[in-house]
Amino acid sequence: MTKRIWLSLLCCMLLLSAWPALAADRELKIILSNAEKAEQKNDLVAAIESYLKVLEKNYRPGKIHLVLGRLYLAAGNEPEAEKHLTQALEQKLNQEEQLSGQSLLGAINYHRQDYNQAIERFKNCIEIKRNYEVAYLGLAKVYKDMQMYPEALKELNVIRRSKKLKFEYNL
Repeated sequence: MTKRIWLSLLCCMLLLSAWPALAADRELKIILSNAEKAEQKNDLVAAIESYLKVLEKNYRPGKIHLVLGRLYLAAGNEPEAEKHLTQALEQKLNQEEQLSGQSLLGAINYHRQDYNQAIERFKNCIEIKRNYEVAYLGLAKVYKDMQMYPEALKELNVIRRSKKLKFEYNL
């Protein structure tokens, strides 16, 4: 009988010690769900507010900074987008997340006409994934705006060759 009582007490103690973590996990799931719903409704303000709460909980900060960067960019707030995308790239991200962050920062730099920084970002993408078409298109746009037409065509031809298309971009 005493063994059962001790065993029951031990189980209760373990459950009670895990309760705060379970409650925090449940709260995080609710916040994430709210953020995703707001994003689906294109309510950028609510989505950003919810993802900022997730970030406070330090849950997957790289991924959350990346999402926040994308949302701020969609909302037209380039400085905040750049801040969060830069912070995302300082975290551990998978290949697709790295590509997304680098290419979005490249697009921001392109929009600001900071062409050298844009080129660097798009080239970083190509180092990560050789056949990442977004990066080649970004480079082509930058080179076109810089009136470096042969370089722009070279980047477009890389895409053409990767798709095995039968034509060549020429001047």
